[in-house]
Amino acid sequence: GACGDDGAASDADSMREDADAAASGGGDAGPALDDGPRPKAEFVPTATGSCPGFADGDGCEDDGTSLVCTFEPEGVPARKVRVWFGDRARDGGGVLVFFWHGLTRVASDAVAPLFGLGPEVVDDIVASGGVVVSPEMEEGRATGLGSLPWISATAGGFGEGDNKDDDFLVMDDVVACTIEHFDIDLRRIY
Repeated sequence: GACGDDGAASDADSMREDADAAASGGGDAGPALDDGPRPKAEFVPTATGSCPGFADGDGCEDDGTSLVCTFEPEGVPARKVRVWFGDRARDGGGVLVFFWHGLTRVASDAVAPLFGLGPEVVDDIVASGGVVVSPEMEEGRATGLGSLPWISATAGGFGEGDNKDDDFLVMDDVVACTIEHFDIDLRRIY
């Protein structure tokens, strides 16, 4: 909309409605939960390292914002990942939502209203039995001009860490571990 137009508020409301529909499995989120095919086992990642227990003191620590869990995929430096979930997540069948923070930002931005999903969206996903995860960038990785926070984003000669797939390996282990601990719906990984 034009400058001063309040179309931005309706756009934000529309995005929140879409996120709510996706979290609940209804609306424009696609077929009903039990109607869609499940991925073949060969396409579902398995953990290459040990999974954290998704509890304070069991591979994770609660810092008041979220659980911060450590994932250690084989051949990749350990990575901290912020995790939000509630009691309903352990019932299984919930969504898994990844949030990848931007340049010079941090994983806790997932709950930031301007830089992330926002607290209401994260709360809605968690209330519906879903899990939100937000990986930190590799420790010691610079995020200055020409250096992006995600190694996979730099493939092709755009910065340090070119052609490494560490971020994908961390993501695979996060998916595998949330399947193991929360029995997430494999058709609803975002």
